[in-house]
Amino acid sequence: MLNLKDITFSYRKDQTVLKGVSADFGEGMHLLLGPNSAGKSTLLRVIAGLLIPQQGECLYGKEATVYHSPHTIKDIFLLNDECVFPLDTVNDMVRAHAPFYPNFSKEFLDEALHSFELNAGQRIRNLSLGNQRKTYLAYALALGTKVLMLDEPANALDMNSKKIMTHLLGKALDADPERCIIVATHTVQEMRNLFDTVTILNRGSVVINDTISKITERLAFVSDYTRHPQALCYDTTIGGPTQIIPNESAMETPVDFSLLFAAATGENSDKLKSLLS
Repeated sequence: MLNLKDITFSYRKDQTVLKGVSADFGEGMHLLLGPNSAGKSTLLRVIAGLLIPQQGECLYGKEATVYHSPHTIKDIFLLNDECVFPLDTVNDMVRAHAPFYPNFSKEFLDEALHSFELNAGQRIRNLSLGNQRKTYLAYALALGTKVLMLDEPANALDMNSKKIMTHLLGKALDADPERCIIVATHTVQEMRNLFDTVTILNRGSVVINDTISKITERLAFVSDYTRHPQALCYDTTIGGPTQIIPNESAMETPVDFSLLFAAATGENSDKLKSLLS
């Protein structure tokens, strides 16, 4: 669905943010991780065609998203912290904006807003920051685009709202399993069972772009007080020490995203890439 080929992007000559990024995003739910300033938000803007890379391209099917063809515009939507609705209410957005998205679902929108205890007639500017974010999220999901990108969607949401968001994300994908939903977030715990793939950026480069099934096939996430000689990462948590080791058995263990993130951005990142190649 999305094919990123050797994307390099710089805001200034001395500030290269993305360095030869190549990755694929197909149908399903995709987790995008990376340290602060790793290039996650920039990458999403490149995919959406809002930034033009100095090298490489992002293809949606056979079309480069940077050209903003009618086919790609109706199928791709990015929701980030900079997103502000230009109209007063969601009802206004439905009348003026939603017609450009043929898969928009008023039914889904009403259900999502109701789940957040909001309605489409409220003046958005009068809402709290958290309720504004919930309003934007409900509308973005209801657009029904084939590619939906959410940049830190849990920002400003309380604990209960994060659970509702997770439920809505699952429902949106169930309604159309062929959708591609990319979520850039550090709030992984609530959504950990939704993800089909994980992509990790570090210093502008891709360390991991793999399916969860491949990761659990190649790596084991184990709790053990004795550090394994081939441990890629070892950490001590409240629940006890955990580590990532090569999976030498047929058993698959649940992915510890925090530990995987530490391994991908640590000194053994090259070994990790080798195990997953």
